[in-house]
Amino acid sequence: MEIINSVTVLLSESEARQDEIQLTVWLFAVAITFIVLIINKIDGAKKKKKYNTPKALPNRTGDISGILTVGDKTYNFAGFSRLACDTLSKIIGTWCYGDIKGIKSVFRDNVYHSLKDRLKEKQLQNNLDKVQNLHFDSCYLSSYKEEGKEITVGCVITGGISVFSRQNNRYENKRIDYIIKFSRTKDGAGIAHYCPNCGAAVTQGAIGKCSFCGSEISASGYNWIVSEISRITGDTRDEGIRQ
Repeated sequence: MEIINSVTVLLSESEARQDEIQLTVWLFAVAITFIVLIINKIDGAKKKKKYNTPKALPNRTGDISGILTVGDKTYNFAGFSRLACDTLSKIIGTWCYGDIKGIKSVFRDNVYHSLKDRLKEKQLQNNLDKVQNLHFDSCYLSSYKEEGKEITVGCVITGGISVFSRQNNRYENKRIDYIIKFSRTKDGAGIAHYCPNCGAAVTQGAIGKCSFCGSEISASGYNWIVSEISRITGDTRDEGIRQ
C-alpha cells in the first residue's frame, strides 16, 4: 500500500512539473511574440518616417500666375511648365550619364555644387542610377515668395519612373514627387547664371551671346534658375504666397 502511495505521489509531482514546464514554455512563447511585435512596430515606424507619403501641396497656379503676369507680360504658365519639366528631366538624366556640366546654367551655385558632390559620391561607389520610362502626371505652382528684388516660385512636379534595382536585377517602377524652386529678379531680367557651352558666369536678360565663347544665350530658357530642389514628403512645409 505504501508503494502505491509513493508511486501516486511521484506521478502527482511529475504532472506538476510538466504543468510548470508547459506554463514556462507558454510564457516564454508569449514573451518572444511580444518582443517580435515591438520590433516590427519600431521598424515600421522607421520605414514610415523614411518613406512617408508625399504631402499634396495646394495648387495655386492661377493666383501665382496672376502675380507673375503683372510684372512680366510675356509670362505664361504653359511655357513655364515646359521649362520646369524639361529641367527635371535633365536633372534626372544626369544620374544616368554622370555629368551635370551641360545643365550648369540652370542652377544657382550652391545647388549645382551640391548635386555635383552627390553625383561624384555615386560615381565613386559605382552606383549611378539607370532610369527609363520617365513620365509626368502633373505640374503646378504651389508657392511664391518675394525677398528684396528677387522672387522665388515653387513648382510641384509628380509622375513616375522605372529605376534599375541592382539588388533585384530588374527595373522597378517608382513615383517621383518633387518641388523645384525657381528664382529670378522681379523685372524678369534674370540672375547671374552660366553659359551652357563654356560655363562662364553670365547675367543675361535678353537674347544675346556669351562674351567668352560667343555662344548664343536665350533669356527665355535661362532667366529662371533653380535655387532649390527636393523630394516632397509628409513633412514638406506648405510655404503659400508671401509678398
